Amino acid sequence: MFVCHVALQGCLTLSDVPYGLTADTGGHIKYLLELAEASARDPEIERIDLVTRGFCDERLGEQFAPGKGDEAGKVRLVRIGDGEPGYLTKEELHGQHDALCAEFLTYLSGLDRAPDLIHAHYADAGILARAAKQELGIPYVFTGHSLGAVKRATGSDDGALDRRIATEERALETADAVIASSRDEAEAQYAHYNSIEGGRIRVIPPGCDLRRFEGAVPSDKVRADITRFLREPDKPIVLAIARPVRKKNLLGLVEAYAGDAALQAMANLVIVAGCRDELADLEPECRDVCEELFCAIDRHDLYGKVAYPKAHDPDDIPAYYAMGRETGGVFVNPAFNEPFGLTLLEAAAARLPVVATDSGGPNDIVERCENGLLVCPRDPAAIASACRDIIGDRRKWIRFASAGGDAMAAYDWDAHRTVYHRLIRDLVDPVVTRAHPRRLLVCDIDNTLLGDRAALQDFLRWHAESDGTMALGIAT
Repeated sequence: MFVCHVALQGCLTLSDVPYGLTADTGGHIKYLLELAEASARDPEIERIDLVTRGFCDERLGEQFAPGKGDEAGKVRLVRIGDGEPGYLTKEELHGQHDALCAEFLTYLSGLDRAPDLIHAHYADAGILARAAKQELGIPYVFTGHSLGAVKRATGSDDGALDRRIATEERALETADAVIASSRDEAEAQYAHYNSIEGGRIRVIPPGCDLRRFEGAVPSDKVRADITRFLREPDKPIVLAIARPVRKKNLLGLVEAYAGDAALQAMANLVIVAGCRDELADLEPECRDVCEELFCAIDRHDLYGKVAYPKAHDPDDIPAYYAMGRETGGVFVNPAFNEPFGLTLLEAAAARLPVVATDSGGPNDIVERCENGLLVCPRDPAAIASACRDIIGDRRKWIRFASAGGDAMAAYDWDAHRTVYHRLIRDLVDPVVTRAHPRRLLVCDIDNTLLGDRAALQDFLRWHAESDGTMALGIAT
């Protein structure tokens, strides 16, 4: 099987991804690369192409230029152009849809064989997949990663949301299936859209390669990057790791910490917010968020209590989690909405308890792993209280830290691949001849299948005497 993934946003490379270099170079790229690696381990997958937008400019260089690709085993990276040489944020991609669709169709027509399936990541990629389906009949699945309607529901409105939501509606309208990472995304977030019904949505939690976080230890570099900010560096750490964009609500975390004198006395705050050299070189949203963070730290006079390193290497991230664990601290994800919550699993694998937003995927993760507390991201007092609750109760801290090990088994790429490949096989080669049951039995569980042994015997006797195939549905 030949699968083509389309992911237009950010700076995509097959290795050494510059995470945080731009606001759009984040978790969806990590998800895509790890999914491709897991898929490639399946003998039935012959080839995987990752198609992204090529660009080059003075700040980012020419390594991402159109036509410059890469290859590793079954996986090939293809960069297509659209006539605009420079880097574009996701808010700017809408103007390039026609050109990108034309280039994508040219790429497809030049292949020795068409992909069996296209997997589109984010709405702009969905437009390309839709064009390929209309022109060439190639089925496609769609992963939203984050949704404009959800951003609007959290109170954000940057003037471009109407256009973004309309693009998402178009991508959803003809998708053969939509992959959601959590129940919240499937049942609540997609409820904002008119062009997708529940029958086309599949909840498949992402797998996660968490091996480098398990057993991580603090490094001298990370220790030095943190302690130069702090007066009492041995205190527990309240740790946040996120791109400096508004939806991550890092400012809300600073305000929560600033408003709780007991938490300040108990712990330091460490914010790892991407990488920067000069603030002026950051994208506008990242620059604005960083300036707001610095102003809040200054306004509340938090110097000596808050660390905010300028830069880090990818290998530093496990060491940051380890610093949080070694100091008896906690990891916080205060995002207004988190579609999944990969950082929560990274923290869990490092045995660091978590405080997480109750909006989105963290509900599933914390419920499944039982490694922390959920809070309303718009309630600073609740965020601070949850941090104090965990840091101040050693038994609770140990219980949450120990439970984090369940993340390694619960979110496994091989398990994800099995379900994902079953889905795409059904789309590529649907089973034409299925056994059509003559009867459909639908019932609940409590006091129907369980609770009355005599009735159960009657049911089993009736079932044994029934002729023909019976399908079973559970109402829950």
